Amino acid sequence: MRFNEIHRSSCTLLFTLMMFAAPVDAQIFKPMVFWPSTDGGNDHFYQAVKVPAGISWTDADAMAISLGGHLATLTSLEENDWVFNNIVNDPSLWTFNADAKGPWIGGFQNPASPSYSEPNGGWEWVTGEAWGFTNWMSGQPDNAFPGEHYLHFFNIPDEIIVNQWNDIWDEAGFKIISFVVEYSVVTLHCMKMRRTVDPERNDQFFQAVVIGGGVAWTTARDMAEAMGGHLATLTSLEENDWVFNNIVNDPALWTFSNDAKGPWIGGFQNLGSSSYSEPNGGWEWVTGEDWIFTNWKSGQPDNAPPGEHYLHFFNIPQEQIANQWNDIWDDAGFNIISFVVEYNDFCVADTNKDRLVNVTDLLQLLAAWGACP
Repeated sequence: MRFNEIHRSSCTLLFTLMMFAAPVDAQIFKPMVFWPSTDGGNDHFYQAVKVPAGISWTDADAMAISLGGHLATLTSLEENDWVFNNIVNDPSLWTFNADAKGPWIGGFQNPASPSYSEPNGGWEWVTGEAWGFTNWMSGQPDNAFPGEHYLHFFNIPDEIIVNQWNDIWDEAGFKIISFVVEYSVVTLHCMKMRRTVDPERNDQFFQAVVIGGGVAWTTARDMAEAMGGHLATLTSLEENDWVFNNIVNDPALWTFSNDAKGPWIGGFQNLGSSSYSEPNGGWEWVTGEDWIFTNWKSGQPDNAPPGEHYLHFFNIPQEQIANQWNDIWDDAGFNIISFVVEYNDFCVADTNKDRLVNVTDLLQLLAAWGACP
């Protein structure tokens, strides 16, 4: 599965991503967690969002969509258990008062459905996926108070967290304080290996990730870390040129409108640095490596308009891809649609990243055999 060019499955996978909106004090975003297909998953990302004041199902649904995802749709026992064990099994996401109320997920009862009846008919997932697997708590759903059309994790008695479901009203007053977002519309490009002659360094692996709707730098950073890597740190001319020629020199990673905007990489301007000044001071790599080599486009960085503290590939005029850099805001609205992930300390033969090399890795290699674009 991994040689000089590495591919997972068909090499173009769907997984998930959080699109951070402007910070909102009333919301607490938990870390993203990736469920890789190499571990039996679906290559999606999941994230819990906590709203301490309480949130209704419809507001949670709207917020998940605004973040670029949807309320989690748990369509199998395996997915339900994985999300519970890795996301939901956190007391800070629950409230306890005679019962235990956990996060909203993406199921609802559609009274307009031809199959609607109380309490079991007309249940649907927000994505339109088939409603087959369920994990109701014993005695649920019950529509005990008419209008209980929305799905969340639940248990009786209180203070015991479980992975089972309940139907409840669409109301923040029930003190449900969290929800789970699932992200599923991102394209993962093939991984490629850069051999190094430096005996102090391992071979490097790089991978481009494309998000059609645009992605902020901080989101890309978190995504790269959740995948087990970091945004690429290009600390020499040789490394910059290799990554450009082998990864970034692909129009699918760029947008073109008056200028050419390419992928995010791992440089940022630290406003708390003792060397901070505009536009050249305080630049750092996410790994803490020394900031020495740079490859700015002529006239950059310029901090124009103010707040341009994040690094990406860039060129003017449009439609001409280049290996030079620009500073820009941390904003998905600028329509930067990709980023480059770098993996260090990577075992080529460990295809499922369980830190063991065995027959499972061989079987995954054989299953993925084929051309890698």
